[in-house]
Amino acid sequence: MRKLAKRLYRAAPDFIYYQVSHYLAHGSWVSFKNPKTFSEKIYQRMRYPHNDFSMLADKVAVREYISQRVSDKYLTPIIMITDNFSERDYLALPQSFVIKTNNASQQVKIVKDKSKVTYQDITKILREWSGITYWKRFREKHYANIPQKIIVEELLDIECDGELIDYKVHVFNGKYSYLFVELLRGGPEPTSLEFLDEYAHHCFFTQGDIPQINTLNQKPAFWDEMIQVAKAVSADLDYCRVDFYLTRDQIYIGELTLTPGAGNEVYLPRATNLLLGEMMSKDG
Repeated sequence: MRKLAKRLYRAAPDFIYYQVSHYLAHGSWVSFKNPKTFSEKIYQRMRYPHNDFSMLADKVAVREYISQRVSDKYLTPIIMITDNFSERDYLALPQSFVIKTNNASQQVKIVKDKSKVTYQDITKILREWSGITYWKRFREKHYANIPQKIIVEELLDIECDGELIDYKVHVFNGKYSYLFVELLRGGPEPTSLEFLDEYAHHCFFTQGDIPQINTLNQKPAFWDEMIQVAKAVSADLDYCRVDFYLTRDQIYIGELTLTPGAGNEVYLPRATNLLLGEMMSKDG
């Protein structure tokens, strides 16, 4: 019965799908005519994306945009970009690398030792990824217009004391409004997070499904640069999340995220959803 219900839900028309999905996450329906909360405005973006959203979400196309906005020094070092990954490509790779697609989130394979991963292993993963129509998972429609490419990047040393830490800067209304930083530990399956404001003070809100552990007591050396870069990249947008990687001596932009968590991330207290929604302009 659950499988049948899931199939019906996945096959439902847009209006029903979005309403049910939002209700399951937030306990309320979506107002597409007059969205007020942050989650409603993210749902509106998913259903009616702006024309430039596909370019901004494309990990290949966005590189030129970032270069123009800030500098190409913030781009992750690329080994190759290809439509078809061949055995010759595999043999040419260094001992460590990261392989990912440009048109999806969390389609990433980290290879620390190439001798332990065969060409067949890689192609199996790539076939699995190519079989996923990513935008249909949560109907984030701006992903639908991104032709899939395979990106191979240098493996950056972003571990801190053996722990993966991601810095995600949420910028509202470009450089003139509000932002907060999401410090996420544990990589793709996070173990904890903390939210901090522009000045590295802890925010009053949390996220419902991930433990919040506050450990940052002062601004790291790279902090101000990261904030300024995030503002510059997001200057013309009413909302954007800029995802950073940090090495010992350099910050890199991993990607721009326009619909975080497909609008289903729950902030506590619940009033935070409305507060963050008010930070976005009405036409976003």
